[in-house]
Amino acid sequence: MKNLKTYFKIQNKILLFYFLLLLFVNSDAKFILSNDVFSDSLIQSLCCTKAYKKNKITNLHFDYKNRIINFKAKINDGKKYYDFVLDTGAPTFITDSVLHEHALELLSTTEAIDANQNHQEVNIYNINSILLSDKRIFNIEAAHSAGVNNMAVLKERANGGLIGSNAMKNSIWMIDYKNYEIKITDNVDLLQIPKNAYITKMSKDNFGCPMIKIDIGNFKKLNVVIDLAYNGSVLLPASFINKPIFNDSLTFSKNEILSTGFASEIKQNSYFFLKKLEFGNLNLKNVKCSTSGKNTRALIGNEFLENYIVILDFIHNKFILIP
Repeated sequence: MKNLKTYFKIQNKILLFYFLLLLFVNSDAKFILSNDVFSDSLIQSLCCTKAYKKNKITNLHFDYKNRIINFKAKINDGKKYYDFVLDTGAPTFITDSVLHEHALELLSTTEAIDANQNHQEVNIYNINSILLSDKRIFNIEAAHSAGVNNMAVLKERANGGLIGSNAMKNSIWMIDYKNYEIKITDNVDLLQIPKNAYITKMSKDNFGCPMIKIDIGNFKKLNVVIDLAYNGSVLLPASFINKPIFNDSLTFSKNEILSTGFASEIKQNSYFFLKKLEFGNLNLKNVKCSTSGKNTRALIGNEFLENYIVILDFIHNKFILIP
């Protein structure tokens, strides 16, 4: 009998310990994340239990200037907020400020290529966590290069850098341009997608950037990157300019800031209107587009996307537009 009482006392203490631990984790108790007694893997496993994942939505406010999404985030256990640009067309990049203010582990050195095929040597660092509102994303590889602070998309806008597709890959992101709000979740059912939504399959390129296949006239299943740091509508390689899809197309030119990567600048851009653009169950006519260098990747940017509520479902590989 005595042994039985001792057994139940031990079991009760174990249950109490796990209850308190789960309580602290779900209330964002910061000391747990920095306490050496608990490993990162334990914290992540507790934070990512099915009960926690399936019933939570993170709401993140963003600013929207010159058709670029900009929001605040914290790095590791720091108290300082940094401004970041959301960029699904690139991996996560950090500025000099973030690198100098945090002791980040250098992982490797490699080469990065932007949408215009501009090359830069970059160092890859490990960020333990990035805090977006009440959502903490763990173990993100972040690039840094000598030219990152000179990116036009970051100047006077984002002292932190870019939150790229590799930081988004394990969640579902809903972008509401009209209300300047992003919802992040692991349960698509919480987003209440209407029946009139346009849904198509989404894949990823070698860098984890989301892509869909579109049909433009006689060109079928053209791979296009969903690039939330491109402030234009649809961007096509210059090789398309003489194609029949542009015959009799209305054209115009104007000077503006075009954000497409390392070498973004203010320049005169020529625009055309595609007679027909299709993907999934969406069929559009007279879609504004532009062309760039011969080797430029095809992109869909915020000028097109802002007409919808956009869902990037990295879990189920779906791209959804809600009219």
